[in-house]
Amino acid sequence: GAELGAPGGAPRSQNAPPRNERDYGGGVRKDRRSGVGIGGRGDPKDSGPPPKRLTLGSGEGGGEGGGEVSLAQLLAKLGPALHAMHGYETSQTLALLSALPRRHYETGYVLGLVGLCLFEAADYKKAEQVFQQVWRAEPHRVEGLEWYSTALWHLHKDVELGFLAQQVLQGNRMKPQVWCVVGNCFSLQKEHDTALKFFRRALQVDPAFTYAYTLCGHEFASNDKFDKAIPMYQNALTIDPRHYNAWFGLGNIYHRQEEHENAEHHFLKALEINRNNSVLRCYLGQVLDALDKPLHALENFKLAAKGEPPNGMAYFQKARVLINLCRFEEALEALKQVRCLAPKEAQVHFLLGKVYMELKRDRNALEHFNIAMDLNRDSKDYHTIKTKIEQLKHVAELQDPEPTPPPPSEGPPAMSRRSGVGPGPDNRLELSHLLLPAGSSVGGSPHPRQHGGGRGYQAVSGRPSAGGAGANPLP
Repeated sequence: GAELGAPGGAPRSQNAPPRNERDYGGGVRKDRRSGVGIGGRGDPKDSGPPPKRLTLGSGEGGGEGGGEVSLAQLLAKLGPALHAMHGYETSQTLALLSALPRRHYETGYVLGLVGLCLFEAADYKKAEQVFQQVWRAEPHRVEGLEWYSTALWHLHKDVELGFLAQQVLQGNRMKPQVWCVVGNCFSLQKEHDTALKFFRRALQVDPAFTYAYTLCGHEFASNDKFDKAIPMYQNALTIDPRHYNAWFGLGNIYHRQEEHENAEHHFLKALEINRNNSVLRCYLGQVLDALDKPLHALENFKLAAKGEPPNGMAYFQKARVLINLCRFEEALEALKQVRCLAPKEAQVHFLLGKVYMELKRDRNALEHFNIAMDLNRDSKDYHTIKTKIEQLKHVAELQDPEPTPPPPSEGPPAMSRRSGVGPGPDNRLELSHLLLPAGSSVGGSPHPRQHGGGRGYQAVSGRPSAGGAGANPLP
């Protein structure tokens, strides 16, 4: 019988397209959105032109040599850079990002990554410059402000940090980065309680903002409130187990409490995440030295000294271990490196004097002891240095025959042939005057930032230092 379905019971052709696919103008209906035919047998003639490749600007100034860059090519460059950044391979990340086309490299997002790389490498001056570019390009961008403000904290730029805090408060106050900036501003003024209020405000805005917990921990540790600092670091690790700053903060606390085994464990955990961090290497080396493992400590100091920018703390600690191992020539070379990085560190000159004494180079030893005295005039170490100078003078008197007294005259007082110092109320000043090269400056104060004080930083670079005053050298 006839197949029903057509009007009037007429049979329908087997090859006839369904009603919703017929084009009563004589062709196959096309999809309105794409313009591509969806009926018939899929003849290529009916498929329309192929879609155009999406391009994203030229490669001028980047790695494409002036040609257009497709979205796939852009992601192929950005993906490996983000992967390297996740592994704290800062040099590799910077190289990959620099291959991006200029118009993409100069966006706030990419420059923020560049600034973070420099920040992680402890190159705070360059990081500050890059973050300034981000701020100028995108004044309302809040991502990365926490790192920018911490870089200013490291550089002790209180005016710039105060200005930044005022500016960000005029924007979106519901972002935790804004309150971290304000907290860092008060922290730099050593108003730790006020700083803690603002860091806690950041946590109220976003309870999952890991870095705010770490900053709270740093502030508590600066006030020696370890019982309150430890839970803050632990909260940070609960949210992000790869937050190496919190691992370091815990290790720093245990190191200051002389729980060296615990400190070693936490520093190693931090290094598993960020193995290229020279500050972590330094603190692990100090713990290993305290555990009577000088050779292992020396290996870590050598690795830390290879970092960029040069880590003066690494050279200094390396020299201390070498002195304990009686390897004075090697210690001398390391101390010379530190002197170039921190010429006004009294402790560096004191150790140089001790090494020169061991090497029987008394004149050099005397020179550096006097520089150390000028730099440390009000310190409790002043008498220790003075004792070393007296020892040198005593050795000189034993080695030199007693000079023949000159006949009475009205000329200047006689001077020792060895030391060139005559009688007077302040031999120290005369020694310094005779032995220091012309134009030398021995005034001023030691390097303002020590990896190991306040929030823990290094005496020759660095944020809080764990060594002495209990600060954290890590951001």
